[in-house]
Amino acid sequence: MIAANRIYSMKLHIPRFAHMLIALSLSVVGCQSNDPKVNGAQASSSSQPDFDASTEVRGAKTTAPGELLLRMMQFEAPYRGYFQELRLHRDGVVLTFRNVPNSALQDSHNARLGQNALTAVQRKLEALDLSEYSASSGPEPAGLHTVLIYFDGRAYQRRNINGPLPPRIQAAIDSLQAALKVEDPDAFQRVVKAQEAAREAERKLRSGGWNVPKQLQLSPLKDVRGMLLTVSGARGDATTSIYHALVFYPEGKLSHEPIDPANWGPANPHAQVTMRFEHPNEPSGIGIKTVTHELVIDYRLTENTLTVGTISFPLKEGNLFVIQLADKDWTPLARAVHTHIDGPSSPQAILEEFKSQLRDGAIQSLRLGG
Repeated sequence: MIAANRIYSMKLHIPRFAHMLIALSLSVVGCQSNDPKVNGAQASSSSQPDFDASTEVRGAKTTAPGELLLRMMQFEAPYRGYFQELRLHRDGVVLTFRNVPNSALQDSHNARLGQNALTAVQRKLEALDLSEYSASSGPEPAGLHTVLIYFDGRAYQRRNINGPLPPRIQAAIDSLQAALKVEDPDAFQRVVKAQEAAREAERKLRSGGWNVPKQLQLSPLKDVRGMLLTVSGARGDATTSIYHALVFYPEGKLSHEPIDPANWGPANPHAQVTMRFEHPNEPSGIGIKTVTHELVIDYRLTENTLTVGTISFPLKEGNLFVIQLADKDWTPLARAVHTHIDGPSSPQAILEEFKSQLRDGAIQSLRLGG
């Protein structure tokens, strides 16, 4: 558990432009050369010739991100220092890229499945029976080697497969790869608009006068799986209160406290707080022991909004929030409390303000303490 009232220096982060391409574009977007000779030559010089040697691959042996329905890592033996990766997110986003561990992601493409297509893939995954395959088989000296991690509707499963994939899983993979081949005529315009928005945000930030985050504070709640998150900042010489959130999660523990190592600069219009939780995989899962989930809270300075999941809240209408991570899929359910705390306040005073605004019994019974 986290210790009471931990305070961290707030260092802020804006995703790199290459990451913005992945987030904004729903079609095939090439990040680097498609020529395998170009990228392969770079990858072949990797200092990690052993597939199982990298931290990323070792972690995937026992841990699965809860936002994924499927993750596939595949290469043709002998291993040359890189592998092809395919991911399907719960929201239908499909990503594929060449993964050079400890170095780079190359030749990245992404797409989004429609709801009907996503449901069809989920049903294929839930119907899979790969019990004849092991979760620990190593690569053969030659031939295709695939690490497959998927959610079967109850638990995460891991299988290591040598040779061609069985038809029952290849059908699901084919549908994802087909989506990646669909051209999106609006992709380029989205990139241009994103560039223009970034330049405008930089111009505004350089003009000054913004409520800039400086530190965050986490205070655990007593006898419940939850915490009080407070982000404070500065506007000029004045200390400010940016937002406060009661965060509740269904199980497990907070395994990664939100310390962002990125450097703050005048061109950064976002301040993200990321909390990572982990809990045991369901007993029916094979190979995967731990499932992780991330909660990302994004404060947008120039827009003065707070984004939780897919919902944005204008902070001028209130800066208190209650965030509940849903039991089944950990989707963040957020609601705003239409009141403000403007200046520095203690965790206890902030909790009392929540109680004065929300009269339900669950809130009234909250107490600070680990």
